[in-house]
Amino acid sequence: MKRFFLKILLFSTLVVTLQFYMPLPRDLQFKIKKIDTILRWKPDVIYFGDSTLNWTAPSDRLKLSMPALLKALLPGSVVVKLVHPSYQMAIYKENLRFFILKKYYPKCVIFPINLRSFSPIWEWQPLWQFEEEVTLINSMLEGWIWFYKPLTVFKLNHLKLTGYEYLRKKVYMGDKEVGRVRDFDNLDYFTATDENIRRQMVVRYMYPLSEDHRFIRSMLEIVRMSKAAGIEPVFYITPIDFQTGVRYVGPAFTDQVEKNVAFIQQVLSAEGVEALDLSRSLGTKYFSWPEDVPTVLYPNEHLKLRGRIFVVENLHQFMRLKKLP
Repeated sequence: MKRFFLKILLFSTLVVTLQFYMPLPRDLQFKIKKIDTILRWKPDVIYFGDSTLNWTAPSDRLKLSMPALLKALLPGSVVVKLVHPSYQMAIYKENLRFFILKKYYPKCVIFPINLRSFSPIWEWQPLWQFEEEVTLINSMLEGWIWFYKPLTVFKLNHLKLTGYEYLRKKVYMGDKEVGRVRDFDNLDYFTATDENIRRQMVVRYMYPLSEDHRFIRSMLEIVRMSKAAGIEPVFYITPIDFQTGVRYVGPAFTDQVEKNVAFIQQVLSAEGVEALDLSRSLGTKYFSWPEDVPTVLYPNEHLKLRGRIFVVENLHQFMRLKKLP
């Protein structure tokens, strides 16, 4: 028995030792480089976001991201983006906390509020929790980054959320429970039938919001951290394809979206922050999803160039009224 445990100990030691000399995953290497660059140059504006900021449509003649478009409107300011597909409020909060603890205080930070990110299929998706990135940030803050890779090997940096738990999360249409995530995220949705599109619009946008939602709590923590550090947070609610939503769900779609937008604006207003609402400002023709082949054609927030320009121009005007940056 002692020999067995000795072998286990030797094997574990070998694995940990090897991890010290193996490179980090490429995306985390990029993250460290990006953070180091930001801390070195201290840009005026950090523009956080998910894939909607970088996405370009096949028909776009200019493949410019929204942060690049904003840079063009702010020639006297340095604008940097921190973007990753499926980013959400909880990971924005962790990144902002890192910069503040590193004593870097940008003039303003921009946070898109993607309504779909508050849905159960985004909020609880295990792949979109970014536990490894949070552990990386903490390791950089606390000086134990050399132990980061061994932690990832033994999965000590992961939350307890499992795929099983994710699939059992409840789905609501307003106040009415209409199923579990497993009923809306499965192989049956590989084909975008009319009924499947309707059900996807329900699960993505028809949920009710409350102060107990963890991304609402993260958003409020962002506001309070920013205010305490003298940083101006800028929030805007990203456009959604409300025309498709009404087409497949009916007037209840607009009603629920309006309720969720009003709730977000209310909780931010209570903290002295105004949110720019662009949620129902663009029709289907401004979105890229109908031409994004060969992917499954479900409505999302990805915009064509003229849609991205619209968002950035409105964001720029909103910032000018606040005399930012």
